[in-house]
Amino acid sequence: MRKGGSPVPVSVGVAFVAFLAFIGAAACRRASRGAAPAPGSAADGAAVGTPVAPETNASGTTRPERVPVARLGQPDRLWHNREIDLEPTILRGGRTVAAVAPCGLLVAATCLDAATGARRWSVEGETALLPGAAGEPLWVVRKDPETRETALLVVDATTGEVTRTLPMSFPEEPLFVDLDARWYRRGAVLVFQREELVARVDPESGRLLWHTRPYESLLTLRMSFTERYAVVSCGGGLCRVDLEDGYVEDAIPGRFIDETTTSGPAAIVGLSSGRVEAFGEDGRVRWARDLPEGTTARRVLASPRWVVVGVRAGEPPQPTRDRLVVFEATNGESAAELESASGAYFGYEALDGDRFLYFDSGDDAIRLRMLPDLGEGVVMKLHEGFVIAPDGTGVSPAVPDGDPVFAGPYLLVPDWGLHAYRIPEQAS
Repeated sequence: MRKGGSPVPVSVGVAFVAFLAFIGAAACRRASRGAAPAPGSAADGAAVGTPVAPETNASGTTRPERVPVARLGQPDRLWHNREIDLEPTILRGGRTVAAVAPCGLLVAATCLDAATGARRWSVEGETALLPGAAGEPLWVVRKDPETRETALLVVDATTGEVTRTLPMSFPEEPLFVDLDARWYRRGAVLVFQREELVARVDPESGRLLWHTRPYESLLTLRMSFTERYAVVSCGGGLCRVDLEDGYVEDAIPGRFIDETTTSGPAAIVGLSSGRVEAFGEDGRVRWARDLPEGTTARRVLASPRWVVVGVRAGEPPQPTRDRLVVFEATNGESAAELESASGAYFGYEALDGDRFLYFDSGDDAIRLRMLPDLGEGVVMKLHEGFVIAPDGTGVSPAVPDGDPVFAGPYLLVPDWGLHAYRIPEQAS
């Protein structure tokens, strides 16, 4: 089934001729994407990043004029590989799922040629923990389907060769039996989370270093890292787990967390009671700002320079307007604000340094913006898709399959497979 919910069923009572007409119309919509290149082949050079003119929606509301993308340079469309998918957003949980590597471009445990998308090698496993720097290995967590034992594979990121297989042994406790956990990596630190359990494993031996229970039930699907702590949502706040020994510091206020910075004064960013708050690693408030009145925060992302908060006015499924509010990470000063057209929404965001990506339902486009106001342009347009599924046949909305991803100079958009673009130097 296509993303975005169940397709709209076609009534069985519709005349056969009308049904064929509907099929033809849907096929035309799919055809509007252009012929997709074969997996691993170069894309056809379709124009992307066209300048954005002032827009007026159906109600007559005009958006502020956007800076033409020519100031950013035009992203180069490289390829569309229908056989490669990014891990779904909800399962990533804050993990890096794509990165530049000596072999090319790592997407989970598969290495692709960065220029063509051709597959070079792949390693089977449940979770891939990507290297963060040159010379570091790729780690892959693999569970034996028969014994249910878990092993850590150490993989050469250049050749794809498995250089070591480390069986991991855990205590005979319910939370460790038939381990189904979320795994995370920060440099040489390997951590996993399952229900209320957080634990660290030695990647050199597979041995359990420590495990702790910050709270009776962890309330997040994500884990973020500062220099010293793993940060998880627990109870009424955010728990900091010391990576060295597993000691749990007192919780700090915060409703949920999507991303944190790893340096600078705003090490931990959370949302609480209509406010966005930034904390240092010591748990002290660095700054706090109120969010626009009458809105509900839905997401927060942060880089060492910027904090971006997505807020929504009105109630789903028909919000009245969305905003993206940008703050300076160092002091919380307001830097920029983007507002959707009436009835439209924003979503599927990604932030990397000054580069910010988001989906705008007003024109079904993925947009690249250089924060705070250095330019913006359309990377790609999305289209409705015709789907046939066991529970019905119909049209799927034009939304991505998940959050886009930055990987060095590359931009990856999951939509009917994986689309790759190279961002010009002036926007990198």
